[in-house]
Amino acid sequence: MINLTHSLFIWILFWILTYVILFMLRKLKVNYIKKYGLMILIFLSSTIIALIVFKELILESTKNFTLIPFIVLLLVFVINICIYYFSHKYLKNQSK
Repeated sequence: MINLTHSLFIWILFWILTYVILFMLRKLKVNYIKKYGLMILIFLSSTIIALIVFKELILESTKNFTLIPFIVLLLVFVINICIYYFSHKYLKNQSK
């Protein structure tokens, strides 16, 4: 449990540092529209660093991985898209 608490503390500090960097860049008028490449680089590098630092925890949590939750999520999305499509196709707007 101490290892998990220690890792959680490091994770929180890491993401606070990432968002402080983003906030500082925003003060310098760097945003995701003008300098999108820099923002992509910051998010990608912070994600890669997090994956390297927490590799053991990630591997431990994914060792019993199953596809069932993703299949259920996919079905929910497909049903949602079908309902949206058919509701716009067959339901008419009521006019006053």
